[in-house]
Amino acid sequence: MPDTVPKPDFEQFLHVLQRDEPPTHLPFYEHIASPGFIAERTGVDISALDWNTAEAWQVYVDFWINMGFDCVPMEIPPNLPVEAHENRTTQVSQGSEAYVAIRNMEDLEQYPWPNPATAVELSHYEPPKCGSRDCSQPQQNRWRSDDCRFDQRLSG
Repeated sequence: MPDTVPKPDFEQFLHVLQRDEPPTHLPFYEHIASPGFIAERTGVDISALDWNTAEAWQVYVDFWINMGFDCVPMEIPPNLPVEAHENRTTQVSQGSEAYVAIRNMEDLEQYPWPNPATAVELSHYEPPKCGSRDCSQPQQNRWRSDDCRFDQRLSG
């Protein structure tokens, strides 16, 4: 019987991006999964999580790894001031378009641009510490999670 346990392999994804050698298989990648689908698969309501905690990111990483994806997509939005315009009397947009902050040159010139040094929260990309040991060094070219559980599944 074939092995049905997903074995994510980030190296194959890198081979495709770098075009340095053919991958051994077509990397399994998806950019977005709906919060409802992630909640269904993990049993955790991710919309209620605090994304400034390692626990939230652990649920997110575990979802992608357990689904067998070869990478974990991360999209950290910039800290740009936006406000919803849904309640404007002159509403011109709905849904995500309701957050459009710049519609013309005057809006662009008056926009309160953030300091470039603080425009993006980069701490999510920093390798975590795992208890008493430092997980900042890749093991088998994979960064290790907060408690290193997903890395142990991958390597063992």
